[in-house]
Formats: sequence, C-alpha cells, structure tokens
Amino acid sequence: MVHRTLGPDIKLRSRLEQNRTEQNKRHGLQHLEAYLGLGPIRPVVHGQTLKYNKKLRAGRGFSLEAVGIPKKLAPTIGIAIDHPAGTDGDSAPEELATATQVQGPCMPIVCEKPSVELVKVTNKMKSFKAYDKLRVERMNKRQTGARMKKASEAEKVE
Repeated sequence: MVHRTLGPDIKLRSRLEQNRTEQNKRHGLQHLEAYLGLGPIRPVVHGQTLKYNKKLRAGRGFSLEAVGIPKKLAPTIGIAIDHPAGTDGDSAPEELATATQVQGPCMPIVCEKPSVELVKVTNKMKSFKAYDKLRVERMNKRQTGARMKKASEAEKVE
C-alpha cells in the first residue's frame, strides 16, 4: 500500500497493487488445488528423456479424439485437453490398413554388467601420483609440435 500525506492529519491510501494481490490470490489457489488433488484430470505419461522415461508424471491433457466430448464441455467437467495432441504423428488410414505386426523374435535388450576384478593394493600403486602423471603427459602432448620444430632446426644446422 502507498500512503500519501496530504497534510498533518490527512492520509490518502491508494490501491496500486490491487492487480498484483489478485494474481497472488489466484496463484495460491492453484497451489492449493494441486496440493489437495483438485483441478482437471490429466493423463499419466512417461517422461521423454533418458533420465526420466522410467518415471510417471501427469501429462498436459487428453486429445479431443481420446475423450470424445466437445472441447468447450471438457473444462467444465474437469478434464484437461491438450489441443496440439490431436493428429500430430498419426498415420493415415491407408497406411494403418497395410501395416503388419512384426513376427518372430526381436533383438533383445541386453545389459551386460562389467566384471569386477579384485586386486591387492601394492606399495607401487600407493606411491603412484596420478595427477602428476596426467600433468606431465598433457604437457608432453602440448609441446610435441615445438619439440619437433626444434629438432628439425637442429638437424638443419648440423
């Protein structure tokens, strides 16, 4: 609220943030509906990416063809509609008529676990400094061109 002083004893209150309070109220109601399980009915779908495709989540909404009711009636009875989900990616009826089911064994998905080999830790392994070795090898790789040029110049001089 903004208070504007007009005189020593007169204050004027203006409701400049009225729109913002309405938005906050609506936002709070949305969170309350989600918490209580209210709101429109949504389909249960799998995530799209490799990380989340085994997990289920609430989808955006049903397609109008799947629901089979008019699109203006759906929100009034609490059903979420995903308007773009209508015909994207669907095949034509002619293609569906000629489609055949795959017969026989398909390629199985085999996840082989790597074999783990247990080894006794030796003093040589304990004294090995991996970071130092990486730094030396990185510098050797970086300096190969300069070292080859220096060697060829020394060869020409001789």
